[in-house]
Amino acid sequence: ERGEGPPPPLEKAAGLYNKRAFTLAEPLLAKAYAGNPKNSLAAYYYSITLIEDKKETQARAILQQLFQGESAFKYDAAYYIALSYVKQKDNANAKKWLKNVPPGTSNYSKAKEFEEKL
Repeated sequence: ERGEGPPPPLEKAAGLYNKRAFTLAEPLLAKAYAGNPKNSLAAYYYSITLIEDKKETQARAILQQLFQGESAFKYDAAYYIALSYVKQKDNANAKKWLKNVPPGTSNYSKAKEFEEKL
């Protein structure tokens, strides 16, 4: 019956992620991603925790797969790839990736704002 026992790993990871406890969420999301790399939701949130935990190169590999596919997170992935480059002070690559965020997508206005600052 629902509500009994510990929460499922993804649910626990989501709670930690929402509390910005990325280091604690990372291993749970890593397990979910490893168990099903085609799960774009797990891949997306796992990659963000990697960026937050200063593992930008590893995160970009996952995000690039999302961007190249047909995921609902395609353009969000481009935005976070750009942010991963910003964290590493690589503004040239950040600008390139910000240009991949098209008008009408959820992060477009933030991408344009970032692009102007860089």
